[in-house]
Amino acid sequence: MMSQHSQNKIAQVVVGIAVPGPFDYLVPDDSRPTARVGQRVKVSFGRRVMLGVIVQLKADSTVKGLKALSAVLDQDPVLDRQALAVTKKMSEYYGCSWGEALMSCLPVYLRQTKKVEQTYGLPGDRASKNVSLLKNVLVHDETQRKGRERFFALIDAAIERQQGVIILVPDVYRVKGMVEQLQRQYALTEIAVCGDKSLTPKKEFLQWARMKTGQVRVVVGTRSTVFAPVPNLGLIVVSEEEHPAYKQEQTPQYHVKKIAEIRREVESCQLAFMSATPSAQTWYQAREEQWQIDYYPREHQNELQRVDMTNFNPRRSSIVSFPLQSRVQKVLERKGQVLLFLNRRGSSSITRCHRCEAVLMCPRCNVSLVYLPSKQQLVCRHCNHTGPLPKKCPRCQGAYLKSMGKGIEKIESELARYFPYAKICCYDRDSDGYDPRADIYIVTQAFLRWRQRVRVDLTAVLNLDSELTRFDWRSGFQAYRLLKTMQLMSKETCVVQTYLMDHYVFQSFLKGDSRIFYRDELEHRRELGFPPFGHVIDVVARSLKEEDALAYITALFDAMEPSAGEIEISDPQPDRRAKLRDQYRFAIHLKGSDGGAILALIKGALKKIKSKRGVILTVNVDA
Repeated sequence: MMSQHSQNKIAQVVVGIAVPGPFDYLVPDDSRPTARVGQRVKVSFGRRVMLGVIVQLKADSTVKGLKALSAVLDQDPVLDRQALAVTKKMSEYYGCSWGEALMSCLPVYLRQTKKVEQTYGLPGDRASKNVSLLKNVLVHDETQRKGRERFFALIDAAIERQQGVIILVPDVYRVKGMVEQLQRQYALTEIAVCGDKSLTPKKEFLQWARMKTGQVRVVVGTRSTVFAPVPNLGLIVVSEEEHPAYKQEQTPQYHVKKIAEIRREVESCQLAFMSATPSAQTWYQAREEQWQIDYYPREHQNELQRVDMTNFNPRRSSIVSFPLQSRVQKVLERKGQVLLFLNRRGSSSITRCHRCEAVLMCPRCNVSLVYLPSKQQLVCRHCNHTGPLPKKCPRCQGAYLKSMGKGIEKIESELARYFPYAKICCYDRDSDGYDPRADIYIVTQAFLRWRQRVRVDLTAVLNLDSELTRFDWRSGFQAYRLLKTMQLMSKETCVVQTYLMDHYVFQSFLKGDSRIFYRDELEHRRELGFPPFGHVIDVVARSLKEEDALAYITALFDAMEPSAGEIEISDPQPDRRAKLRDQYRFAIHLKGSDGGAILALIKGALKKIKSKRGVILTVNVDA
């Protein structure tokens, strides 16, 4: 009979780069008694020494001339079989390598090729109680208050079952408030916080180890917390589930909602999604799969005023229309507060030479620089490149540079002339807090992190059309979410300025019934084959050399086009961000009903072409 040590002769290892794997390595004799699936190992991979994870042990291999593992780095596995199963499914869905997915589960400290003496063992209570019969829950709470009782009831039930709970919030600003709520409700002292940037890698790892060994039952954090190693997991709660921050922008480009669904499939836990404006995909899925849906409509519908901007001349008047100025005046006269939304930083979005018409551009991203009068700087909205406003045109040495377009600081200066006695404050992503005593807030998207704290008498969206016309299949929903947010932040009146009075998003918002919006939005997506009725996958090649990125994406396109079938494939074209942080970017956009078939087409094409040095390829599912 073959001994256990003989069965551990070969280790199958995956590494954290974009190669399929796993790869076979010999396990040294002295490591065979302790080698286990889920341990980190140091391996020689080509000419590099890399970190890998053992995903399987076996007795022999068909590969000749195998290298041996350089070192086994852990006493106990850092990843259990459930984590391996979750990341395997994640790699299949998102088209990344298994190794790239696995590295998402590890804290920074464990992504290094250094030994760790920590032992994990087993937590005291791993008794699994089957919750697979419990339905997923959607809490659609427009009151932003009533759903809280349902939220705590779900956590109560999981704790009563002696199971672990993961609570996800979209950004770090909400973590502290969530922890304080939980401590008040449960008097819990053992709440782990993930994603705390103030922790050193070693302290972050020790926090992670406490979760893995079952010392804490409740974990709160941002996006990556969805991978928290909570044993006997009973519940995952995703707060503000529609928030864009739940989509990871670096490879692997996963979405929290999908990873939570995979964990439910693997670990039989319950899922709960909380939102004042659920995403269209979640709203549709909840009804199709008959989730438990708890809807709390707003009791009081405040006044909605629309301002048709068709006759507006931006060269002659302020972007703040006369009807809105009148509204603001009335609110200020009775000592009320006003919030104006314009998702554009700074004063001017373009600075141009009057003589040669050259536009001042970011040298790294090839986009126009935004002028910030408060800092007397030009700044790139993508890479944060900064520089002073030159006195002369860099191209022709012309002395007259004109800044155009209107950002929140330009609106601030205009309103200061109209309302000289009002206290006006601007807020963008660089703002750390807000002044509750301001008379007028002028804000960008970043201010909405405080939306549950701020209530004003009048809110207004200055330019709804910029949200509606973005090159994004979610633009309709994102515009509707903005409108609902402005409405929820207003005690009395919400004003919307638009040229698109007949747009279905605007019309459904005016009717005051969210079901009408979701019906129209989903019908629109069904006709175009967008999620949840299909998949949109972007393949992007980027390089410091423009010609290399274009040549590679063109070769990939030529390799996949003949076998496309029912899959729609765009011609190679500059990406939405054609140049970003010195790298040129070209993309192919693919759309079809079967995401797996699209990924298979991409992978098949990649096998037909040679990789190109200096070119990085990324695949973004449901981009």
